[in-house]
Amino acid sequence: MRRALLSAARLAGLGLLATAELAPAAAQWNGPLWVGVPQHLSTETGAGFFFAADAQAVDRIARTMADAAARCDRTQYEQAQASAGTLKANIEAEAQRTTNQYEPLQYRKDAQAVGPALEKVPRLPAGCTPTGTVPSAVTGGAAPLKDYAEFGLVQVYAVGGVLARIGAVGNVTGVDVAGPGSVVGSTGGTGTTVGMAGGRVRAELPFARESGTPSAFFEAGVQSSFGSQSFIQTFGQIGPRAQGYGSSTVTENLQIPLLAGISLPFTEITGVNPVYLELYGGITLDSWTQTLQGAEWGAPAGGPGFFSQAQRFTVDPTAGAGVRVPLSVGAGGFPLILRAGAEFQFRPGGVVLAQSGQFGSQAYWGTVNPTVNGLFFAGVGIPFGK
Repeated sequence: MRRALLSAARLAGLGLLATAELAPAAAQWNGPLWVGVPQHLSTETGAGFFFAADAQAVDRIARTMADAAARCDRTQYEQAQASAGTLKANIEAEAQRTTNQYEPLQYRKDAQAVGPALEKVPRLPAGCTPTGTVPSAVTGGAAPLKDYAEFGLVQVYAVGGVLARIGAVGNVTGVDVAGPGSVVGSTGGTGTTVGMAGGRVRAELPFARESGTPSAFFEAGVQSSFGSQSFIQTFGQIGPRAQGYGSSTVTENLQIPLLAGISLPFTEITGVNPVYLELYGGITLDSWTQTLQGAEWGAPAGGPGFFSQAQRFTVDPTAGAGVRVPLSVGAGGFPLILRAGAEFQFRPGGVVLAQSGQFGSQAYWGTVNPTVNGLFFAGVGIPFGK
């Protein structure tokens, strides 16, 4: 009986102790106290996390720190430490946003696990040259460097490249309604690669809070070749009497791309510099000029030739692909984004009509066939906002 009473007393004491320990937590937290067991393992550190994105982010940082320690690269090591602080802040912010009753505490536990997990990563050797200038968010110091995971939802790019006409073909036909052999035509032409420069604005819509996961985006821009000639067809001996000769040309003016697509991570330069593959499509509002001009061998010397010009504004279906690399830091301490890509614009053809200045019965038709414009470009961007 005495043993039973002692056991009951011990249990009662433990119950009171547990109640006292849990009372402060209960006063601060209205959610559940049991949130399960972490199901996602960080393969680099062996730590468990409730969310796969958190485990993957810790793995990327751990690989970068280990690589930097092996190469005695203090700058890269401290950048990785800074990204760990950013990761913790992002996880804690997500705990404030979620509406699921279990997730706030799960996110907080993941945030608490980041530091201990990275303690298992090899340390930077003491003898490494102190070349790093990036403050550490783990060891303290100034405000942490913006990591790619904080890249803004709005990005502004300067872009430049070349525009190449693929499969460009034209035709010039002369029609003389008064003479025999009244229809004479010439087919040919040569496309020319021209320069292109401009700017673009992108709105990024991440599928998850971490960079390193897929995202959708919308992009618009303005770009120009500044009136450069991208196509020319020369011709001669058009018409039985007029014997017209000259050129049919296309010049490039202004383009406004309106695009949407997805951005998929597929490799890494370092643990904090993932490389994204981008696939997208949309339309390009395209301003270009078609010109037909020349003179006539059959006309009196010094007589007027023929000329016609049409300003085209077409809506070109567009498809593209590219790569994008966020950099943790760029010139002046600002984060930068490098990108390169190829776009294919499917432009319709066009026709212009020019009347002979000497022969009232002679007319010239200049045709450019539908073609594909290939835009090959590179750019550098700056993110804004969070």
